[in-house]
Amino acid sequence: MVSVTERRLSKLLDTLNRIIHKIGKGEIHVSARFLASIIGQIISMQGAVGPVVRLRTRSMYESILYKASENANVLCNSRSLDEIIFWKENIEKMNGRELHIVEQYSSVVYTDASGKGYGGYLVKAIDEEIMGSWNDGEKLKSSTWRELEAVYRVLQSISMSLKGQTVKWHTDNQNVVNIIKKGSKKSDLQNITIKIAMM
Repeated sequence: MVSVTERRLSKLLDTLNRIIHKIGKGEIHVSARFLASIIGQIISMQGAVGPVVRLRTRSMYESILYKASENANVLCNSRSLDEIIFWKENIEKMNGRELHIVEQYSSVVYTDASGKGYGGYLVKAIDEEIMGSWNDGEKLKSSTWRELEAVYRVLQSISMSLKGQTVKWHTDNQNVVNIIKKGSKKSDLQNITIKIAMM
């Protein structure tokens, strides 16, 4: 098992508490260097925490992306604060990952979406099929949104069947694969991705 040392966890939690305290006092601008150090600490823990580190540091990273210098102040917006609070509340619970290479999957899932609806298929001892249709507003969303939302809705429908399983998930949209791994600049896609990660 790979895990982050107690010293590094303690350092991160102290840093997170400091920024939360500053924001609580109304100081919504923080130095880019300070925010970058938080991101760096979290990213350095990816081996022990998993790929969620990229997904749940995206808003903080966007805050410092266009800074004038490392000493410049940047706005710590509500999405960045949500990420900071997420790490404060979850880093200790998420610390520790088994090192293993998955060669066999106990379940395989296929999802697809069209302009009218979505579907998913769980291949297991007893095959499960899930289908749904989009409402008028959802039909107007991008194909990437529909494919990502299809993954979420199918996962939500079959999550109990997947408990304790090693799952291989197939989608025909490579953007969805990348968004699930890294997150998205588009808030509607990012919100779906976070819901998927939290399941």
